[in-house]
Amino acid sequence: IKKNALALEDGIVTEHSIFTKLAKKKSQRVAIYNNFLVKDLKERELNFIWQNLNRQKIIGSIEFRDSLEKELGITFSKKRGRPKKENIKRKEMYKKLVILDKEKHKNIRISPLKSLEFAKETPFLPILANEANLIGKDFPLLFTSDEFPSLVALFSLGGENLAINSEYKWITSYLPAAIRKYPFALATNNQNTNQKVVMIDEEAACVSENEGERLFDDNLEQTDFLKNAISFLTKYESDMTITQKVAKEISDTKILEDREITIDEAGEKKVLVKGFRVVNEEKYKALPDDILADWVRRGITTLIDTHLKSLGQIDTLFSLASHRA
Repeated sequence: IKKNALALEDGIVTEHSIFTKLAKKKSQRVAIYNNFLVKDLKERELNFIWQNLNRQKIIGSIEFRDSLEKELGITFSKKRGRPKKENIKRKEMYKKLVILDKEKHKNIRISPLKSLEFAKETPFLPILANEANLIGKDFPLLFTSDEFPSLVALFSLGGENLAINSEYKWITSYLPAAIRKYPFALATNNQNTNQKVVMIDEEAACVSENEGERLFDDNLEQTDFLKNAISFLTKYESDMTITQKVAKEISDTKILEDREITIDEAGEKKVLVKGFRVVNEEKYKALPDDILADWVRRGITTLIDTHLKSLGQIDTLFSLASHRA
């Protein structure tokens, strides 16, 4: 920056041949370079650059990295061994979400969900507070470690979703709402943030033009099936907003603590899942009486108790993983 952008003398940096070729005059080269620096970048590109800078990683193609390693005799990344486990991340169930359009999708039909293959690589799902008890009796309920945490149910120990069997069926009696709303979703209208738009996964296996329930009739009016689906989505969105507010309220009291799931492998600790939080029971019980009384009235203590009890179901995940192996 000092030499190329500000045209100041620098005893360390040598002007690169590519920079020299930008223009004949130095002032012109500096102007072109500065224009490049202020050029707008996509948010995803900026995030990528900052993440790699913070981690002190090389930004560039594999070929670029390999050429640097060869030239400098330095290895920038490990090429052997198992990859490091990252925080729990949810792989998207949706393949191609688009806005539902009555003209474009007038012939679309939706069949019942016969296969849950679309969710087989989903390690966890967001959970509504009003379904916590139904899911917590079989699987652990956790809080994400985000600034605005979500209540989630964990279904994996670093691999596939253990709640979905080899025939792509859910193994317990209750199917989470996050799956039941598939292949639909609600999204915020970019032009009007107070307005929601209905989305559909065009590449979902249950979507076709041959069989299932129609979304629009011959007059391009919504069918009862679509109306019911939209009603479900609206209710889901409302319940999720409430759940997220409760999770944030719990987080703000500082009673959540980071936790990870580990095993001992050949005398070494191996992290299977990390990046989540659980309620610290001692801090929870030490909360002021007025907060606890308010939480009792609003059902938050019931949710926390369900969460704490569900942690015992981590053993269930190990049993499922062992059985599948």
